Amino acid sequence: MDNTIGQLPKVRFGDWIGEGWNMFAEQWKVWVLNSLILSLVTVVPAIGIYIFMFFALASAGSGSAGLGLFFVALICGVVVLLVLLSLYLIAGMYHTAFKQLRGEPISVSDLFSGGERLTSLLGASFLVGILVAIGALLCIIPAFIVAGALYFTLPLVVERRLSVGDAIQASRDATRGDLFKFVLFAFVVSLIAQSGSYLCYVGMLVTWPLQYTIGAIAYRDVFGVPGARSFASKAAPPNAYGAAPVSGYQPVPSQWSGYGSEPPMPPSAVYQPQAVEFPATAPQPQTPTGAVQQTPTGGGTICPDCHAELPASARFCARCGRSLI
Repeated sequence: MDNTIGQLPKVRFGDWIGEGWNMFAEQWKVWVLNSLILSLVTVVPAIGIYIFMFFALASAGSGSAGLGLFFVALICGVVVLLVLLSLYLIAGMYHTAFKQLRGEPISVSDLFSGGERLTSLLGASFLVGILVAIGALLCIIPAFIVAGALYFTLPLVVERRLSVGDAIQASRDATRGDLFKFVLFAFVVSLIAQSGSYLCYVGMLVTWPLQYTIGAIAYRDVFGVPGARSFASKAAPPNAYGAAPVSGYQPVPSQWSGYGSEPPMPPSAVYQPQAVEFPATAPQPQTPTGAVQQTPTGGGTICPDCHAELPASARFCARCGRSLI
C-alpha cells in the first residue's frame, strides 16, 4: 500500500493478519523459542508474586507487621524488575520482527538486543498505560480508542528511535484517518495474541509472537521500512485483468474500426467489378429533338428517338412511330 502521496493509511485486516502469520511460519522455531523465554520471564515471576502476596497477608494476619512490610517491599521490587525485563524483551521481539521483515537472518539472540531503547520504551509504555487507564475510567470505550490511536508508539520507538512524545504524535497522526478501524484492528490483534491462553497457555507460544509480526507488517504499510519484504501468500498476477499474454504472440493491426458492424470479408469474397469492353465504333452523335440526321452513306434517315435506320423517303419511324417531318 502506497502512503507516500499524501493519503492517510487505511487498515487492511486480512492482508496484515495473513502476512503476519506467514512471517511467523517462515521462522516459527525462532519465534516459539523467543515466546517461551518471554513467557518464562513474565509468567514465572507473576506466580512468585502471588505466592509472596499470600505470605504477606498471612504475616499481616498473624500480627508480624515487620515481616509483612518486608514481603510488600519484596513484591514491589519484583514488580519493577518484571516490568523492566518485559519491556527489554518486547523491544527484542520488535527488533527481531523488523530484521526478518528486511530479509536479515534472525536468531534467539536478537531477543536480547533491545537494551539501548529500554529507557525510551519504559517512558512510552508508562505514558500510554496512564492514558489507557484514564480512558478506562471514562466508561471503558475511550481506553480502546487510546490503544488504537497509539498502536504504533512502541514500534516507532524501537524502529525509528523516536522520542516518547514524537512517537505518540506520529502514531496519532497516522491512525486518525481510519481511527475506528485501527481501534478495531488493535483489539483483534490483542485477542489473537491472548487466544493461546485458552489452550492451557501452551498455545501462547504460537499466538504471542503474532502481535509482533502482524504489528511489523502494519507498520511497514503505514510508515514504510527500507528493504522490507512481502509475505503475501499469493503474488499478484502479471495481468490483473486476465491471463498472461501468449508467449510470442504479436497482434495483427486491423483497419476495421466500425463499432457494431460486421468484420471485413476476406479478399476472395469481396465483389470485384468486371471490365466491360466497348465496341471500337464511335457512338453516333445525338441530334436536337425533332431533327433528322442524314447518314453519310446510303442516303437513309436515322430516327432521333430510337436511332433506327430508315429510308430517306420515310415520314414516320417504323420502330417507334415518331414523325420524321
